[in-house]
This record gives sequence, structure tokens and C-alpha cells, in this order.
Amino acid sequence: MDLEHPYPLTFPFQVGYVPEGFDLVGGGTSSPLPGGSTYLRFHDLSPLFTKSESALTIRATNQPGVPEDAVVNTTVGQYEATITGDGYLSIYNVDGFLIDISVRPDFVDRSDDEQLRQIGVRILVIPGAATDPSVWTTQPIG
Repeated sequence: MDLEHPYPLTFPFQVGYVPEGFDLVGGGTSSPLPGGSTYLRFHDLSPLFTKSESALTIRATNQPGVPEDAVVNTTVGQYEATITGDGYLSIYNVDGFLIDISVRPDFVDRSDDEQLRQIGVRILVIPGAATDPSVWTTQPIG
């Protein structure tokens, strides 16, 4: 993605799947340090499209472990997770990252729990990315 910036935007993860109709429109990072987060935003180019809120957001926060206040109610692959049933999935301790996947409420019918799981299971965290930002990739879409 060319953001006309003097250096490449890099990510600690790659996304291998998003549901049909969602197009990547942006991304950003606050910091590669513990507590920092990186996100990708997707929009749907239908009449429901609004520029103010992403249709689908995938965020990786440098946060190892499972937060004490987490309500773990499922797994995604080998990882403990919380799924809310209303378009939100958190996957814990994916190689040092908390992965949050959220869908805007008016898109939940197109991205149900099973779709969120499919997105989550196909996210690849770059090995060592939680402690070494130099390994982050410039290719966020797998």
C-alpha cells in the first residue's frame, strides 16, 4: 500500500483472509513497544459505506498473556479467545500479541462468529515481532 510516506509502513502480522467485499483502506501503528498497537482498516464499498468508521478492523496489541479481566469463552486455533456474538473477537497471547477483530454492527450479518474465526485463524504474527520490530513485514496481506 503506497501511503506516499518516506519509509514503508510495517506490521507485526499478516492477514491471510478477509470476507469477500472488504477492501483495505488504511492502517497504522502507535508503537512497536509493549502496549503499542498496529491496525488495519477495511471498508465495504456498498451503500452502507461510511468514511468515519471501518467496516472491519484488525488490531494487534503488543500484550503477552491473557488479561486478568478477560472472559475466555472459546479458542481460535491453539489460542484462548473471547467472542461476543456481536462482531467482536479477541485472541490472546498470539506470539506476544492480543489480536482484536471487530466488525461494525451493520456488517455483523455478513461477518458472523464463524467468519471472525476464519479471519483469526489465518492471521500470522511474524516470529519474534513482539520483541524485535526490525522483523516486521511490509506486506500485511498474506
